[in-house]
Amino acid sequence: MSRMSRAGKTGLSLGAAVGVLAAGAAVSLAAERYAVGRSLRKADSRVDGPWRGESYESIEEIVTSDDGIRLVTDVHGDPQSEAVVILAHGYALNRFSWWYQWRDLPAHLGPNFRFVRYDQRGHGESEFGEIESIDDLAEDLYCVIEHHASRGEDIYLVGHSMGGMTIQAFAKRFPDIFSERVRGVTLVSSTPGPLPDSPLGLPILDIPVINNFAPQIVDFLASKSELVDRSLRLGKDFGFVLTKRYSFSSQVDPRLVEFVSEMIRQTPFETLAYYFPLFGEFNGRPAMKAMSKIPTTILAGTNDRLTPVDHARYMSEKIKGSSYIEAAKTGHLMMLERPDLVTDAIVDLVRADR
Repeated sequence: MSRMSRAGKTGLSLGAAVGVLAAGAAVSLAAERYAVGRSLRKADSRVDGPWRGESYESIEEIVTSDDGIRLVTDVHGDPQSEAVVILAHGYALNRFSWWYQWRDLPAHLGPNFRFVRYDQRGHGESEFGEIESIDDLAEDLYCVIEHHASRGEDIYLVGHSMGGMTIQAFAKRFPDIFSERVRGVTLVSSTPGPLPDSPLGLPILDIPVINNFAPQIVDFLASKSELVDRSLRLGKDFGFVLTKRYSFSSQVDPRLVEFVSEMIRQTPFETLAYYFPLFGEFNGRPAMKAMSKIPTTILAGTNDRLTPVDHARYMSEKIKGSSYIEAAKTGHLMMLERPDLVTDAIVDLVRADR
């Protein structure tokens, strides 16, 4: 039997298996979407959140990476401030995922701070550009720092999930700058990379039979990225339920789920497929020594299905002197599900340093 024939039969068998699983899951998803839809109609209009838009205006500036990619950034605060807090978002999200921290940090930290958030390449409004590894995202963070903290300001880095991996990559690639300029780090729902007994998760790969064919599935879908993008936009209800299931553990305002689901839908599948295999190759362990020399806070949710809590516990053991905060019944998007907890952790780290 030819290689092409075998591949075709494997594809058909896999497709049949996935089809059966999808059919079985559809009933559960439909019931869950119905229940969530009812709660959406009951949402409290008095509750503030990102669905109401920005709390205040910020200045949008373009940062150009070393390979010519345009990165969109927002900056808020006095250009002459003494310190800068930089927020790096996670995979499939964008800079607006920091909505609550962007709203609350200025009031907590005062006028001596400037705040920056940016869209990682291929996410949000930033251009897509090929990278060899997650470590290469350190170059983009370096360019953001050079643009927004060029006067020698103290730097505090905050990263969620892939954003935390970006910070670890920065510590590895630019150890001198990291030790001289960075005064503190906050890692939210992040990871040093896959652990032997605790792999990273992804919604579509949460089923063992699918997980066994992960590279083939992602490669195939990547080749059909335009079709997948259209399907994701049309499958809004399906995306809503997956977002709720894999992003949050407690009951949150359904409008918040819609907000996150929309961010994910706006991320091109080309970006999702391109980044996916890079996570399995990432190794943040060499950054642990450098991070042990500065104040570091690690936050994790016990019910995180994408970066399991074991990953955060591992980092807290390896990063000497770090502070560790574990939130019960909390999922992957801690900064949206438990915003006050995350904001307070950032504020406490900064105030302790100053």
